[in-house]
Amino acid sequence: MKVFHEPSLSSTNTVLKSRLETRRYRRLPVALTADGQTAGRGVGPNVWCSDPGANALFSMAFRPSFLEAEHQFLLNMALSLSMLHTLNAWWKETRGADGGDGAPFTLKWPNDLYMGEKKLGGILFELSVMGRHCAWAVMGVGVNVNQGCFPSELPNPAALCMSGADVIDMPALRRRFIARAARDYRRLERRARHQSAAVLLQRYKAAYLKRLLFLGQMRTYICLGERMSARLTGVDDYGQALVEAADGRRFSCGLKELKYVFEN
Repeated sequence: MKVFHEPSLSSTNTVLKSRLETRRYRRLPVALTADGQTAGRGVGPNVWCSDPGANALFSMAFRPSFLEAEHQFLLNMALSLSMLHTLNAWWKETRGADGGDGAPFTLKWPNDLYMGEKKLGGILFELSVMGRHCAWAVMGVGVNVNQGCFPSELPNPAALCMSGADVIDMPALRRRFIARAARDYRRLERRARHQSAAVLLQRYKAAYLKRLLFLGQMRTYICLGERMSARLTGVDDYGQALVEAADGRRFSCGLKELKYVFEN
């Protein structure tokens, strides 16, 4: 798999998508990394702030034609778990045999990376559909590694350097993220040849839910515009969050319809 690098660009997702039809980038999977972004993107209108050279910023493009569009959440789960597994492996290595069991990393629905109750990173998925199948998918990743200070308007940011580690070799960690994602994507592709989407959804959803932040806990959320005490009980096959309020009402929430409330 080819990995291209730019010292600085607007957004790895935006630039990678614009290059997918060029000769150098046509063969997928492919990755694009950058030390800095001038217009880093999050979900919807959100932006991603990063000090140059401090954090792991990259995008990867895939051609998941084996997936029907309605099953695209499979790719989301597989690659989000891939990022989480990379963090857990790094934690175990840096803590040694005695300190590697209690890795503090989880996934916040749908695909944020958390360290404790603080946001460590985010994953942005963008897909193109042709007929019933996915034509291409681009995954953009930003993980805070060596950044010590953040803009005050960010509610709960964290970086790996805040975990007690020394200065971290960010490029090496970024290479690990990319290599693990490529490997896990190929594994999903192989499994899709022999297993039905229903079986794969069950398999990946079990792993995803096991690592989902606050699953089953009574917490404060803003659900469909209403502040409430509720439990996140799971996700459906399309990635919708399943929520049960304290009064027994049940909701299915899409992107931006469920907001976590963190107490300071």
